[in-house]
Amino acid sequence: MDIEIEILICYDVENNKKRKKLYDQLKQFGLIPIQKSVFWGFILPAEKNAILREVGKIIDKEDKAFLVYTNLSKVIKEQSFGYKDLEIFKNKDYIII
Repeated sequence: MDIEIEILICYDVENNKKRKKLYDQLKQFGLIPIQKSVFWGFILPAEKNAILREVGKIIDKEDKAFLVYTNLSKVIKEQSFGYKDLEIFKNKDYIII
């Protein structure tokens, strides 16, 4: 079984149509929007490459985006404000195939 990695993706896309397309694409990968332009979740290593390809297709030179490995699910309880429903930060118990 493959081991999932925890990631955080942040982006700044000015064009509304492109921003919506990126938002929808990231949701299709099973990522969770924790703010308007910030997504979090667990993915397989192969999915990371697919996400980077898709983001690269949508954004252009005026836009910004980055993907980082994170350990957010372990520190969110002690180091966050305003997140009442911490259930979203638990590891999912299923794999998308």
